[in-house]
Amino acid sequence: SSISGAISWLYYADRITQLPMGVFIISISSILLTLLSKQEAQRNKKHFKRRIDSSLLVVLSITLLSMIGLFVLADLIVDILFKRGKFGFGDVIATSDAILMYAIGLPAFGLIKIFSVIFFSKQDTFTPFKVSTLAMVTNFLFVLYFIDILGHLGIALSLSIASWINALVLYYFLYKKGYWKLDKFIFKNILKIIFSSFLTYIVIIIL
Repeated sequence: SSISGAISWLYYADRITQLPMGVFIISISSILLTLLSKQEAQRNKKHFKRRIDSSLLVVLSITLLSMIGLFVLADLIVDILFKRGKFGFGDVIATSDAILMYAIGLPAFGLIKIFSVIFFSKQDTFTPFKVSTLAMVTNFLFVLYFIDILGHLGIALSLSIASWINALVLYYFLYKKGYWKLDKFIFKNILKIIFSSFLTYIVIIIL
């Protein structure tokens, strides 16, 4: 709040970045929880893993493509939606830059939702709570470090970094507890998604 205009810039940037979360990821994770709970009750490990694998790939596809779209089109999106009255060109740049920082963490947000659902289906709510607490503290420390260097962008970047830490630590506990792990099939498809997202970035840039 000590940075003039920062609250508005971060608010608008966060609303735009959260759109893919609200439309796609929340819906997918909610459905996944129901399906996984059913498979867990039936002790069907094969279908349990298959549901997670397919949901993970869909979420990564959506979040990576959304991230690419925000990287390229952030200025245009903010200009069309908000540039009027006292919200001038400088505000557009400040908000779009914040979108870029938030977008870095968008795939991590999706992974956190999927990983948390796996824990919930196993009736393990304490592990995600511990990890989210760690991420919250980490986010706060990063904010203290980055805000003097990057201003309001440091707040957005801190959240993205903390989200990736959250996702990675959640996966570590998933692997350690034997709930789920990456295999060659998933890893291969993730590489395909990354490559496709890169091609999408090139095409949008050219257009």
